[in-house]
Order: sequence, then C-alpha cells, then structure tokens
Amino acid sequence: AVSGEDMYRTHFTAISYVDDDVKRGTRTQVKSTEDVKTKAILAYTEGNYAQAEGLFQLYLSQADPQDRIARFFYGITLLDQGKLKPAISIFEDTRNNPPKAGLQRSATFYLALAHIRQEQHDKVLPLLQSLADREDRYGRKAVEILSDYGL
Repeated sequence: AVSGEDMYRTHFTAISYVDDDVKRGTRTQVKSTEDVKTKAILAYTEGNYAQAEGLFQLYLSQADPQDRIARFFYGITLLDQGKLKPAISIFEDTRNNPPKAGLQRSATFYLALAHIRQEQHDKVLPLLQSLADREDRYGRKAVEILSDYGL
C-alpha cells in the first residue's frame, strides 16, 4: 500500500492566494500590519511556507483575527509542514462556515489531504466522494486520489 505521506506529496498543490488589493497593486502601505499580510501572501505564493506561517500567525494574532480567508491559507502552510491538528481544525471551520462560497470545496480538499497525511483513510473517502461529483479541479483531484485507493 502507498503511504499517506507519499499520497499527500503526489496530490498536494497550493491554491493561489487571491487578494484583490495585492493583485491590483492598489494597496497603499498605510499600516505595518497590512504590510505583514502582504509579506505573508508573497511568502506563501513563493512556496516559502515556513516563513508564510510565521507572518500569517503575526497578522492573525495582532492585526485581524477575523480574517478567515487569511486563516484558511495559514492552514495550508501548517498542513505542508506537517502541523496537522491545527490545520485540520482550520479546514473544518472553513468548510462548515466558508468566508467565501468557493472556499468550501478547497477546504474539503485540504482537509482530505490532512487526513491522508495522518493515515486516517476512513475520514478521507466521504470527503473525496463529496468532491468527485463536479468537473472542477477538486473534482478531478478527488477522482485521481480515489483511484489511488483503488476505488
């Protein structure tokens, strides 16, 4: 059998952080806290998850604990570094109460990956099956992973 770690490595891809102000380049450097968020997003975008984790943590604890979109991406940085318990609670929260509708499927996918990495395969299947019914990136990924399970 393939290990959960190997399956995780095969199927993990980071979703890009969409922050309209950063994308448009219209964000003015008013507060240093906003700057921390910008730096966190840049580190995340570059795949530097250890650095992004620290910056998101700082931003969420000091500037805006209610920024649940940033919190979701913080969860992805935790997931990739193997900090699975806190990542799982973030993904469950995002999935049950998404700050943006589109994040529900993303959160479901990353929650499945976290359970794969923990070898909790019984929890993975219902999550993947709930994604597999749609022809989007998560639906396709779910079908790929289900076939790795021989389903």
